[in-house]
Amino acid sequence: MACNDLVHISLDTNCIATVTPEMVLEDLIGSPSDYLIKVYYSGGQEQADLLFDTRDINKNTTINLAYSILEIPVGEKILIEDKFPPPSTCANHTVRCGDTITPRYLGLQFRIGCRLQ
Repeated sequence: MACNDLVHISLDTNCIATVTPEMVLEDLIGSPSDYLIKVYYSGGQEQADLLFDTRDINKNTTINLAYSILEIPVGEKILIEDKFPPPSTCANHTVRCGDTITPRYLGLQFRIGCRLQ
């Protein structure tokens, strides 16, 4: 079983990512359901699930893999990233010459990736 050294995982359009065996193994043996993934925070505490969100962006996390009943402490690292471009939505606004037209003045909010600005 060969593991990758550092796996970059991007959040999806809902700003969530779930780690799967296919993401972290180079050569998957058997079915993905034969594997158990454990995720550990930098302090060694086990994470309750395999879900990541905006709180995990740019954090390195350690994972261990178990195939059937044999746990292999690979010490592999994953890095959660936000690579989706912001969605483009355009609204009609009428402004007069000299009006302030900054997005915040017009009451608009916009996203940069998964972060609301």
